Amino acid sequence: MSTLAAAVDQVIAVAAANERLPEAETKAVLIEPILDALGWDTRDLASVRREVPVAGGTNVDYGLLDSDGDVRLHVEAKALRTKLGIKVVTQTVNYANGAGVPWAVLTDGLRWHVLWSNAPVANDRKEVFAVDLTDMAGPDTTEADRAATLAQLGLLARSRVEAGDLDATGAALFDVAAVRGVLDNLFTRPPDELVALVTSRLRRPPDPDRVRAALVSLGRPFTGSTPAPLTTAPPKVKKPGGRKQGPRQPHTYEEHFGNASQAVVDLYQRFHEAVMARDPRMECEFRSKAVNYALGPAKRDIVVTVVPQASRLKLFVVLPGDRADDDPELRNMRPDGPDTRGIGHHGHGDVMAPLTTTAEIEDRLALVDEAIAAHDAQ
Repeated sequence: MSTLAAAVDQVIAVAAANERLPEAETKAVLIEPILDALGWDTRDLASVRREVPVAGGTNVDYGLLDSDGDVRLHVEAKALRTKLGIKVVTQTVNYANGAGVPWAVLTDGLRWHVLWSNAPVANDRKEVFAVDLTDMAGPDTTEADRAATLAQLGLLARSRVEAGDLDATGAALFDVAAVRGVLDNLFTRPPDELVALVTSRLRRPPDPDRVRAALVSLGRPFTGSTPAPLTTAPPKVKKPGGRKQGPRQPHTYEEHFGNASQAVVDLYQRFHEAVMARDPRMECEFRSKAVNYALGPAKRDIVVTVVPQASRLKLFVVLPGDRADDDPELRNMRPDGPDTRGIGHHGHGDVMAPLTTTAEIEDRLALVDEAIAAHDAQ
């Protein structure tokens, strides 16, 4: 891992010194050093093949071979800071599907999108996780955050791929997503069979419609459905002659997470479910850049804001900034005191806590509990 860390640091330094690089140089100075550090020897044809033919008469940039000589991953390279949109993601998955290769990676050297071609979902939903190396160089990056990013990238190591660790990660994430989808349907639209089963277990069975309503209410923390918007005021309408007319459209879950990797979706869903179950007053609202969780309709009722990123979530907890001063995993967003603007961000809280792995969720929920208690003490 120390070799990988050194390679990542070098890649970040080269990218910082070059706003743009053509694809050939991106491969040479950004992508191949990472592949080498992951155990894919780019000088050994038994490990890495270049310009691998795929369906449609085109080539994929790299085919990564295991010790049996089977191609386990495709790597499609793009020039540094090229837009890696849905079209090129789908194209990369199609190349792997057509060749019978289970995994594909789309990268510009800084952003590494890991795609499981065998995932039982539509092609544009096959991203398992994404790693953005620039997250390791930001002013709010902690050592724990850096270690988590390296660990995630490390799943692409040749030894981990051959051991089945990458396959297991993909299967686990999509299993959770599949079960969550079933639960969402069961609790959002409880079928007669579920209503009958629950009714049969009750000592004093109420009317089936009341059982169905109770299931919908109790299932709320387990579903991905979002509650009604926080505000009840009518939408603002711009005056005639303005650039935009008509009511402002609400922001949605799909807007934030429709193109997110399965790892980020799973991380958010787990956090969302736990926060919603924290307090019956809790509501969530999707904003343009973030998701607010609040105990009431006013801005002062917000207790935590979630800002999605490529490979993690940033949580801004409504606590005094100095709460972060003694914790190396947290960041004080107002280091100069409450009368300064501090560091600009989309969240409402003054304590920033990165959420990169599920192992961190309980610690982050403890902060949310503190924020709830602080809100109620006002």
